[in-house]
Order: sequence, then structure tokens, then C-alpha cells
Amino acid sequence: MKKTIFTAVLTSLILFSSSISKALTGVTVDHGMLVFASKTTYISLVGEFKQEEKTSFVNQCMEMPGFVSLLKSKEINLDLYDKINDDFFSAIINGKGYVQIENFIYKVNPSDNSVYVFPSSKYELMPAIDAGIITNPEIRFYSMDDDVIGMVSSGTPPSNAKLFCGDDGCKGDNKSGTVPLTNARTGATCSSMDAEVIYLKLGVYFTLKAKVRNFCPERTIEIHITPAKFKVKCGYTYGPLYQWNKQISGSSSGGWMTDHYYQGIQPLNGLWLRVVFMAKDAYWNGNPDNPSVDLEIRRNM
Repeated sequence: MKKTIFTAVLTSLILFSSSISKALTGVTVDHGMLVFASKTTYISLVGEFKQEEKTSFVNQCMEMPGFVSLLKSKEINLDLYDKINDDFFSAIINGKGYVQIENFIYKVNPSDNSVYVFPSSKYELMPAIDAGIITNPEIRFYSMDDDVIGMVSSGTPPSNAKLFCGDDGCKGDNKSGTVPLTNARTGATCSSMDAEVIYLKLGVYFTLKAKVRNFCPERTIEIHITPAKFKVKCGYTYGPLYQWNKQISGSSSGGWMTDHYYQGIQPLNGLWLRVVFMAKDAYWNGNPDNPSVDLEIRRNM
């Protein structure tokens, strides 16, 4: 029997819905933070779910009673939000940077490039940590450069970070640029386009991505990726990936649009990402007036 288009779509929606529901059964809220009962659930969310699944997942999590994400509370936690620099991760940690995974609580603290880790039975340590009192021997300090979840799971102490998997990860990196824009038809000034390429290291979350925002309604943004390639520490090599004329933002609202090439809990050993961001005439893509920003980051490749 042939499947109709409707049947195929319905089946995919059921499977999509089931994967989200199954993941959510392993996520609760306690002491104002998300609690992932299984490390597998957290890893699946970060590294395996498709982008639309991630969006659906975090939207549902952010509506769970008792949980206020950093993304929701960014106006009152602006310093932490700016340092995290990732809306996806900001949606699954709370306003103070906490998340619980299995039997450990993790607090991401970019101010000193650290992830504090302590047993989930020791909730009473949180007020002291928030006050900057980090003296209790139950608290371990890991660098945001390291595979913190992997080290905690294997019992590897922070002092052996560089020995974990036999090698170091590469350093974080960031390049950014801004180009003024005009109305391609009239020549009138029309605000600007901002762009970034970033490798972000947060200890329990690592990502290689491109970001762009457009403030001009007369322009639509397209990207050329030439190339995206990376090597995962203790993992695999991916790439190179080439993409041409990929539209990721047609908005004039100025909100950041993000394209992720890697999201995971393991740091990268090497990376190569070059993106050309083009602000094309929104009414005629053949118009040669395409102000561009060309950004590249490359390490160990």
C-alpha cells in the first residue's frame, strides 16, 4: 500500500512528538533549576536533537512551574547572559547558571572560567556559592575548557583535566564585524548588519556557530560557508561542510539569528569556520550591491 503525503506527515509528527515527550519525562524542576534525571537525556538534547526538536523542548521546559531560565530573566541577569552568549544554553540553565544532571549540580560561572560541581544532596551550598563563598570541600572547580560532565562521570579530578582522553582541546575563539547598509534602490542609509563566528566553551556545553542580525528591512541576509570543519576531543572529525546562498535572516528586528555547526558536551580539538555574510537587496537578489562581512576562525586544522 502506498503512503499518502498526509500519512507520512502524520507519522513524522507522531515520532517527533514522542521523542520530545519521552525526553521531557526525564526532566523535572527542583530548587529553581532543571533536573535531568539521566545524563543521556541531557546529551541527547544538546548534541543529538534536531534544531526544531531543541526549540520545542526548551520552550516546554521554560514553561515548567518553578523554573525561570537565564533567557527569561536576562534583563536582571544581564552580565551572565552576555557572558554565556548563547540563547539555547541560556534557556536550560536558570538565572544563576545552575543545572542538575543526574546526581550532580553544575553552576557555570564565566567570571572565573569555572564550573562548580557538587552533589545534588547538598542544596544548602547554593546560597554560599551565590555569595562567592566557595570553601566547602564538597565543591569541585572545573575549567570551562574541559569536558566537565565526562570528567565527573568517570571520577576524573580537575587536576587531571589535561590528561583526560590524552590531549587538550583547542582554545575558544570569536571574530565579529559590522557593515553599514543602504537602501539598494534609493541609496538612503538603512542601519547595519552585525555578524560573528564563535567557538564557545562552557564546560557542560560547547558550540561552533555563526550569528547575524539585520536592522535594515530593505536587506535580507544570506551566508556562504567555506568551510565548516571540526575535530571533537575524544570523538570524531566532521566536515568540511560548504553551504551557498543560505538565507538565515530576513528580519529587520535586530534579533540574532544563529546557525549551529556543532553542539555537544565534548570540547573540540580543532576547528575551521569561515562564513561570508551577505546583505542582499530584499527585492532583487540579482542586484550586485551586496555589502558583506567575511569572518574566519581556525585552530589545529
